Amino acid sequence: MGTSRAQGKAIPPTAPDHLTTRLLLGRVLLAFTLILLIGALVQFIQQAIEEEVLFVTRSRTAFIIAGGIFGLGLLAALVASWTPLAGRVFNWLDRFQTLLKRGRLVGWVIFVGLIGVFPYLARSYYGRYLTNIFPRFFAFWIVVVVGALLLVALLDWKHWTYPLVTSLLVFGLGYHLSGFIADISTYPLSLGWSETSRYYYASTFFAERIYGFKFELPHNNPTRYLLQGVPFLFGNPPLWVHRLWQALLSIGFTLLTAYLVMRRLPIPSKQLKWMFVFWAALFMFQAPIFNQMLSVAVIVLWAFNSDKFWRSLLVVLVASAWAGLTRINWIPMPAFIAITFYLMERPIKGKRFMDWVNYLWQPAVYAVVGGLAGLATQEWYTTISGHDPEVLGAFFDSDLLWYRLLPNTSYPLGILTGTLLVSAPLLIYLFVMLRPVRAWHWLRLLGLTAMMAVLCAGGLVISAKIGGGTNLHNLDGYMLILLLIAAALFMRTFLRQDGTPSERKPHWSLMGLIVLVPVVFAISSGGPFESHDFEEAERALTEINHYIREDVPANAEVLFISQRHLITFHMIEDVKLVTDYEKLFLMEMVMAYNDPYLLKLENDLNNQRFALIVTDPLFLRTKEPVVDALAEENNLYVTQVTRPMLCNYEVEEYYPELQVQLLIPLAEPKCE
Repeated sequence: MGTSRAQGKAIPPTAPDHLTTRLLLGRVLLAFTLILLIGALVQFIQQAIEEEVLFVTRSRTAFIIAGGIFGLGLLAALVASWTPLAGRVFNWLDRFQTLLKRGRLVGWVIFVGLIGVFPYLARSYYGRYLTNIFPRFFAFWIVVVVGALLLVALLDWKHWTYPLVTSLLVFGLGYHLSGFIADISTYPLSLGWSETSRYYYASTFFAERIYGFKFELPHNNPTRYLLQGVPFLFGNPPLWVHRLWQALLSIGFTLLTAYLVMRRLPIPSKQLKWMFVFWAALFMFQAPIFNQMLSVAVIVLWAFNSDKFWRSLLVVLVASAWAGLTRINWIPMPAFIAITFYLMERPIKGKRFMDWVNYLWQPAVYAVVGGLAGLATQEWYTTISGHDPEVLGAFFDSDLLWYRLLPNTSYPLGILTGTLLVSAPLLIYLFVMLRPVRAWHWLRLLGLTAMMAVLCAGGLVISAKIGGGTNLHNLDGYMLILLLIAAALFMRTFLRQDGTPSERKPHWSLMGLIVLVPVVFAISSGGPFESHDFEEAERALTEINHYIREDVPANAEVLFISQRHLITFHMIEDVKLVTDYEKLFLMEMVMAYNDPYLLKLENDLNNQRFALIVTDPLFLRTKEPVVDALAEENNLYVTQVTRPMLCNYEVEEYYPELQVQLLIPLAEPKCE
């Protein structure tokens, strides 16, 4: 009993450490997989019972039987890990890995193919079986374990930590990116509430060429529409090209930002570099941080150098000017990113008050110059956009719905809860690594803490505004600064006062949590791709075109509140664009209580200015605040838009599956 054969039939108490570690890890993996499988089977059976198909359909019955057999196999393997058979299993694994090393190309082909397995299961018809948490996580976990087995051999890694983490990150990111596939569609109508409005606003920079006349530029986020308008530089490509470009912008800027952060860090190996890029991308996708915001960050990450003041000041100036065309809450972000690097990379020299002044003057200049540059470009855009300045500032007049910070029907996770969930592991990491506080100097830590606090508080307030609070994207600045600080600590570029990095090593469980949270966030969302009725959409377009040609009087105005891109891409002919009352802008004016704008709309409706109105379906039903999702937005729209509209117009045609209504003037208005 006290010896070990060459073939490894037994593992004695005196086995080498690495063999003991492999055995312990194997038991943990088997036990965890078994727990997931049991949970998956229970929830799968519950779903079958609710749908009244338990042991009725062959596929479900086969899955339950196969799952039971697999579970027994896992249990037997777990029990066998305490017997001499464990050594033989490890020998078989070693032989399998040796075989993979001889055929690395085949192994890599299999690994790459595995990236598409879970997305296919979750986003196809089979995704209906993965709606519950345990079946979903079990399917993902099996793919991760197989991928890790391959990576151990393909990359000659001696330990399982890196293969497991890499497999988690690669397959988690692969699943998230697979969601963009559905966005690249030739479907002619909008894929979401505001999806095609983005392409319309992008087209306004080329209005004279596309529509034959100039009019107002986008009322907000001009950098977003400038970036999305790039395809218009090459003529007027079809809608699917713009959808592809938008997906590339979202993916590209996120990966580029992660890469630029990685480039600033002394990561020792190529594998670790890409692991960091994948993790950082998943972390940013949790918000998500939109591409126009990341375009601001990219400028600073690419060129800022805390040792070169004038160069860095120019970088902050350019990035802040661009931020001024992005969003008002991002105007301070270039300076904040620059100050973050400055505080982390340059310790304070001296203990006198003047030493502090000499240390802080550069961050102060970054903040002042950046702020002024951002405000200046914002003011400049206001003058050239064609909009009333009060319209551009209407956002500040909208209501605050504080209950949306907690779990609610509009965002089940809740803004505050979600923010804590995605940032808590990194905040705990900072707390662990930055002890003792005196090693860093309170002034540096105060600066970093103050910036994160301002960005977090501002993001929470903006998220509480009506029209927001359905995801974490307003916490983007806070999450980016948190990412930069944690990454610098991990890679030892955040220096203490003596010029050395922290020597602390956090517990492996905390590092595991940091990796797992963005992966879990990614794979918990999304399901089977929505199908679209292309034939019905084409029929609707034909009927709308026919109605405009045959029934709309010559020179009469046709208003597209929604689906305005149909004019942009010439899918609707013989109609001149009416620039008023596009639904995104209209909704913002409704939520901002812009009375002059809404009075103008009411007058136009009372006068039946438009011979035809194309809109999303209109309903007079009001919703119960707190109980129903987006109730406040719905109720304001019903009061300010729907009721006046249905007083003067009636539904001529309704395409329920397409979410499109055609309205024509009433012979006699119903309201006084």
